[in-house]
Amino acid sequence: MDDFKGINESFGHSGGDKALAKLADQLKKRVTTSYLARFSGAEFCSVISSKSLTENRSLLEEFKKEVSLLTLDYKDRELRFTVTVGGAEMGDKTTVKKWLTQADAAYQEALTKGGGGLVIHDS
Repeated sequence: MDDFKGINESFGHSGGDKALAKLADQLKKRVTTSYLARFSGAEFCSVISSKSLTENRSLLEEFKKEVSLLTLDYKDRELRFTVTVGGAEMGDKTTVKKWLTQADAAYQEALTKGGGGLVIHDS
């Protein structure tokens, strides 16, 4: 979730918590996954399988767009947010550690482009 700190500052921690829950619900609805977890702060980790890299990229682009259209009415104010997505394709010889490192590098790369982006590193 982009600017999670700003959301907490503007809406309080309970507003940030509601935004995280809304994001998690949208992720569960949109992305069929065998694994979904809050990774840290406003970061989530998901394993998407059985799709090609192109299909995953399209799915995640659609997810990002859907999230940007979500609204959360909180204490008579409208809360909206965007997400930045980083990912990595796991090849046959990729270790989990390398895979997570590649996904994190992709996420950091997407963030340097101003947030709201999507970068997926292939194996």
